[in-house]
Amino acid sequence: MIKTYAENNTLKAVIDRNLDNDISDIVDLIDLQHAFLTGKEEVLLFQFTDCDFINAAVAVIIGTIPEYAFKHDKKVKYRFSGKEEHPVLAFMKDVGLYEYYKRKADIKYAGENAIPFNKIESETIMEEYTDKITFQNRELYSIE
Repeated sequence: MIKTYAENNTLKAVIDRNLDNDISDIVDLIDLQHAFLTGKEEVLLFQFTDCDFINAAVAVIIGTIPEYAFKHDKKVKYRFSGKEEHPVLAFMKDVGLYEYYKRKADIKYAGENAIPFNKIESETIMEEYTDKITFQNRELYSIE
């Protein structure tokens, strides 16, 4: 469970473990998102303490909360403890999440197979992303 507490109009969420693509982590993040968006606090602060990894599936949830917050006149902040280049921050930079919110400039992704964190604004881009997802995971499925 993600530990949360309110302080000075801020909802603080302490992430003290790795976040995987399992139902408990997804439920925790969705519950946190709901509590923040419907609550009185105006800022959500993610504090990554003992977390060195977030699965890409849960990164989507963490990465889209600022979009919803903006629509409710709220803000989301991220704080990383310890290491100079925290692994979760490095991941956010690799997938374009950092640049998307920080700079909104040309985003450079970590690899040609990376599915970038970005708005899908055309059918061409949607098809490109769909192809990457489908062909990257082709070995996971079999048709008989």
